[in-house]
Amino acid sequence: MGAELLGWIEAKSQMSTDNTSQRRRVLYIAFRYPPDNNIAAIRSAKLAKYLPRFGWEPVVLTDGTACDSELPVEYGQQRIMRAEYRDPAELLLRSSSRSADAAGGGRAGLKRKLRNIGTGIVRKFRPVYELPVIRMLTKDPVLWYFPARKVGLSAVAADQDVALVFSTYSPSTAHFVASAISRRTRVPWVAEFRDLWSQSPYDMKLRPLDWLAGWVEKRTLAPARRLVTVSEPLAEDLGRYHGKNVHVIPSGFDPEDYSEPVPLTSKFTITYTGRLYRGRRDPSELFKALRQLKTEDESLVGNVEIRFVGFDARDVIGNLVEEYSLGDKVKFLPQVPFKQSVKLQKESTVLLLLSWNDPRDEGTYSGKLFEYLGARRPILATSVYEGGSIPKLLAETGSGVVANDAGAIGATLKVWLQEFRDGGAVHSFFNPKDEVLRAYTWEDQAKKLASVFDFALVE
Repeated sequence: MGAELLGWIEAKSQMSTDNTSQRRRVLYIAFRYPPDNNIAAIRSAKLAKYLPRFGWEPVVLTDGTACDSELPVEYGQQRIMRAEYRDPAELLLRSSSRSADAAGGGRAGLKRKLRNIGTGIVRKFRPVYELPVIRMLTKDPVLWYFPARKVGLSAVAADQDVALVFSTYSPSTAHFVASAISRRTRVPWVAEFRDLWSQSPYDMKLRPLDWLAGWVEKRTLAPARRLVTVSEPLAEDLGRYHGKNVHVIPSGFDPEDYSEPVPLTSKFTITYTGRLYRGRRDPSELFKALRQLKTEDESLVGNVEIRFVGFDARDVIGNLVEEYSLGDKVKFLPQVPFKQSVKLQKESTVLLLLSWNDPRDEGTYSGKLFEYLGARRPILATSVYEGGSIPKLLAETGSGVVANDAGAIGATLKVWLQEFRDGGAVHSFFNPKDEVLRAYTWEDQAKKLASVFDFALVE
């Protein structure tokens, strides 16, 4: 592109936040959005919050199903449209319950019957439902497509200032909706991938009909002008697969969330926030290192506490805690509101990051990594692929250390525990670089996304 065009785009990205008449509107399709409390909802909410500073006003289209989560809605409620998703299993249960109640049957008995029938069906069709394309159709909220498409088309028809459509995966339904709206209205579309779709490294390949998932993805993404993803390796994969321009916009942190001072705990506290998955995000080497340190010098680890905050942690790793005799050291906390999660991070001595030590995980960033950067506490990353994106980011920002085996973890903890014993805090392997960290704020990521939108408009 010529210098004049690049200059125009730069000028547009610097639009004043007070001059709302200059903003263009983007239909922002994100199934997960506050008050839903998960890392995908946080990303969408933060980008929507800061996009208006760079000339783009989001009109958010999201799920309207009520939830019990408490993630605050920071972007104006008047610009959020909610299309309700009806889970087919819940609809079936409600319908069957009404029939059973009318016939004098009990809800508990009906649930048992449905569960028994479902178990038999699952066993019979296991070779089919394990196919990625089938899992997509059963796991993703595909029935959200119809109400969301209707609401989205109505929004574009009613608001002639909608200049662009933007959707974020996962789930895939968001891209289905965006594709349909873009095809129907000819409004340009930018598609985001927080993770890969049919090319996901977490799915087994080379099974019958796996090609169908790829065909669905390519056909759906055909109208998209530009793609966005979170890391360079994922961008390379998507660029080869779709033959489109792909922009890297990683996640970030919002300094406003971390402005309140929080004192450190009196214990040497290691905190992990988020989900755990069997076979990945495995703390075994950490537990092995702690058991060895207890054997060598029990007084050194007497004040250690490891906290796992989030869904199902006890179910996933409870057996490991017993295996390594760490019941007195490990504490399980339920999922907490985002603000409380930030407090738990900031008061910790060390923040634990678990990933998947496999080359297929090269381009994966955990969203919690960027929350940890905002908390400005030392990060201990383990079960991490050492040639991947996470070690590079930790080294670039000076925010922590990668230690994958029990020996390396133990050596790191020995240094930190001694520093904590001497002064109540740790310093080694932690030298945060402010000038680098500023590039990972949500405001900076929104600026990059606004530039992608500008490019998409002039193609």
